[in-house]
Amino acid sequence: MTGPDGATCRACYRRDQQPRRVCGRCGRTGPVAKRATPDSPDLCYSCNLGPEQVCAACGRVRPSRRWAGGAWRCHACRPRHSEACCRCGRCRPVHARWPIGPVCATCHAVILDAPADCARCHQRRVLIACDEAGAPTCGPCAGLDVDPRCCVACGRPGRHYTPGKCAHCVLDDRLRALLAGPDGEVASQLWPVQHAFAAAQHPRSLIRWPQRSPSAKLLGQLAATGQPLTHDLLDELAPGRHEYHLRQVLVHTGVLAERHDDLERLPAWLEQTLAGKPAEHARLIRPFVHWFLLRRARRRAATRRHPATAGSYLRTRITVALRLLAWLDEHHLPLDRLDQASLDAWLAGGNTSHYTIRDFLDWAAARGPAPRLTVPSLPRQDPEQILDDTQRWAQLRRCLTDETMPLDTRAAAALALLYGMPLSRIRHLTVDQLNLRGTRSFLHRPAPAAAATAARRPAATTRRHATDSGQPRQRQRPGTTTLAVPRPHPRTADEQVRPPAQAARLPRRRSAGPQRGAHLPGRRPSGPGAG
Repeated sequence: MTGPDGATCRACYRRDQQPRRVCGRCGRTGPVAKRATPDSPDLCYSCNLGPEQVCAACGRVRPSRRWAGGAWRCHACRPRHSEACCRCGRCRPVHARWPIGPVCATCHAVILDAPADCARCHQRRVLIACDEAGAPTCGPCAGLDVDPRCCVACGRPGRHYTPGKCAHCVLDDRLRALLAGPDGEVASQLWPVQHAFAAAQHPRSLIRWPQRSPSAKLLGQLAATGQPLTHDLLDELAPGRHEYHLRQVLVHTGVLAERHDDLERLPAWLEQTLAGKPAEHARLIRPFVHWFLLRRARRRAATRRHPATAGSYLRTRITVALRLLAWLDEHHLPLDRLDQASLDAWLAGGNTSHYTIRDFLDWAAARGPAPRLTVPSLPRQDPEQILDDTQRWAQLRRCLTDETMPLDTRAAAALALLYGMPLSRIRHLTVDQLNLRGTRSFLHRPAPAAAATAARRPAATTRRHATDSGQPRQRQRPGTTTLAVPRPHPRTADEQVRPPAQAARLPRRRSAGPQRGAHLPGRRPSGPGAG
């Protein structure tokens, strides 16, 4: 095309000289690919994809264009010129032409996502050219007046998520729109949430969260009300995974204080569960939960700040108690007339979780609504495979010498093999319970007074667990194991492994029942050194 300044190619004319108007379909301002007619508005190049036809390549009905040979092809299947990529050397369709040469779509994204210091201007830019010595340089140093790969909002070099804006700026815009209050501004209480998302190293993985996540929509609804966010306000919502995820986001960013959600979320779950139950059942279950289950659970949480699976433990006992009350109504049998034969029949018709009814019946018998009955204990099953002494020492030797296994796994297995400690106790061990005296180690349980003192510490205090680097980290989720042990010295395969000297100092278990470590072939210590 020829203009006042001379001839220009089609790409440069579209970029610099072609008039720009608002597209009648997407609403964005840009070059017009198809002018308005009485039947259709102006269309930009992104919206002018042609009429819907059956694509000759993929067979789908999509906006297509007729190419050489008369075949209709959609935009994804359009024929594209292929050349050798200047970065990877593969013959691929050309995605862009830079001063360094043609690049494919894969290398185009890799280069844009890895800005570095230019060899000439020493600024952090996207390096798309090379100087005479072959050093990578940026676009302006290669002769381009404006670097189109810099964000127009923040100036950060890299790939754009929307025209002219990087993913960081797009994420920030969406967060501002999500967290805006009645006055259109983000409340100061929610600034930590905004800053945490803005500091994300990979914003593209979070950029759709404000628009698609149900938890984000819930947060936007709460922010629009203008009320301060508190745990009590979240407790008024229907309990569920979206409410739980939102609470964890607010706790993690420091908007809300940390609390024991397994216990504090139980009252709201209880009211939702009792909504469709008879009033007589609710009058029995509420005091049982608040004055027995929760009271005992909070007392345990004072010495073990985060009991494993406390929420499921309590919900199981509530659910089983409601099942028993429903079964009694079906058989027209009041709770005070329940006898041992009827209880045994109910236990025989259910699964093993029915045996947890012991807590409810003991509580009811102590207060009068039910007679004193006996719930038999579940018979313990012996492990299918019991290790002999040779196998036990072989596994212990592996725990002490195998550097390929994680340190916490090796330590947990060694404690289970030597002393028969269940994993539920190993999980709660901390570095404060390990004392090193010269070459000897002592592992002890804290005294009740010390445990009560630790429970009165501020909620923001993080319980310290040892890692391989020696740095404290946050408490692990239920089911993980983290504890402190000294790294053992390497031993030869032929060296005899002996139990540590402090084996006799550890308290014995009152019951030598089978172990719970499913990943260990042997569960009951039977060799030398067993506690």
